[in-house]
Amino acid sequence: MKGFLKKIVLFITASALVTSVWSYNTFAKARPTYTVRFVYGDKVNEQTVKHGQNAVIPTDTEITGFTFLGWIGNANNIQEDTTISGLYINNTPYATATNALSVAKRINDRTTAPFLPWWPDERGVPGKTCVVRWYNGWNNELFKTEIVPYGTTLPDPPDPCIEDLTFVGWEGSWINITEDRAIKAWYAKED
Repeated sequence: MKGFLKKIVLFITASALVTSVWSYNTFAKARPTYTVRFVYGDKVNEQTVKHGQNAVIPTDTEITGFTFLGWIGNANNIQEDTTISGLYINNTPYATATNALSVAKRINDRTTAPFLPWWPDERGVPGKTCVVRWYNGWNNELFKTEIVPYGTTLPDPPDPCIEDLTFVGWEGSWINITEDRAIKAWYAKED
């Protein structure tokens, strides 16, 4: 009778193991996928991305007569079907005044503001992508982190408003981003 019980216990254990492996594989394979569409100039780059993964940012953004400024949308941690648009300005003479490189408040000519020690050690891929972090210089709160293609110029940011504080200007540059950068919003206390 003991041999029979051992066989039953072994059979039940093996069945549970097979069921666990099957459940894990089914869950891993059942992870939803989404379509990420990059639309820029006359190009469309469509990718299928698994839930929670990052899309690959296109780098072939050059269009004759236009300057690529950056992407509108986020290619990280995809949770749904997403369309990300390229932002350009017209370089031809007599173009309408849509130049996003207009004068913005800058407090100095530094390319980057200081990096804060508590930020994750996330880095861009040299020659391909760069990480840009925007943060509040009053309390060091991180506004947002962007991963942009190498050489990207971002549109001028709006003045960030904080109650009881006056926005003074930006430290850091969002033009021709060729390395990881930090861009800091400076504030002064209102009287």
